[in-house]
Amino acid sequence: MTATAGHRTAVRRAVRAGLGALLCAALAAGCGAHGTTPRSASAPVTGTSRPAAEASPPPAVASTPSPGGLGPTDTGWLHLSLAMEEQSLALLELAPTHGADPALTTWAGDLAQGQRADLTTLRALLAAAGLDGENPHEGHDMPGMVNADERRALERARGTRFDELLRAALREHLAQTRTLATALRRTDGDARVHRLARRMGERAAKAEAGLTGA
Repeated sequence: MTATAGHRTAVRRAVRAGLGALLCAALAAGCGAHGTTPRSASAPVTGTSRPAAEASPPPAVASTPSPGGLGPTDTGWLHLSLAMEEQSLALLELAPTHGADPALTTWAGDLAQGQRADLTTLRALLAAAGLDGENPHEGHDMPGMVNADERRALERARGTRFDELLRAALREHLAQTRTLATALRRTDGDARVHRLARRMGERAAKAEAGLTGA
């Protein structure tokens, strides 16, 4: 193994450890029904809360920085947020052709516009860290994410059924986005990443409030 390949392997391990610490911090912060216990890949969107996972002490985080100098917790948050935003944006873009409620379609369009901007920044930060082009959450199914069965159900649904499923999926996504952003900002890390986390957390909170009336 070359020195560069060895360093990238060490970075990936550090990122996984950092993400584990971040998720544990989110649990300790009281994410409640939107805890971080992975769910079954076949679990349908129901809009019901999942049981809270039992909090445990954060694991030790390796200190290996990314090639761009980002710490493992920041990088873990970037990777997880990128996966979550890509999945939710795909659902939001279905609203104009699948939904029945004009207010929900408008809400989805506004949120989609903000998420596109966030995705641009997320990708730029990962590229600057030398970690672009990688998706460590491919096929994962965690709170805030949309699994394959859920996405297929939304793609097939029309009218009020689509609206119901979209609200359930996005309500969970927004709650988890806000929780992870809050957890990250309680750690030491890169100011650029923390500014993005603040923006995404505030956007999620505003969208949650809007979803109540949409």
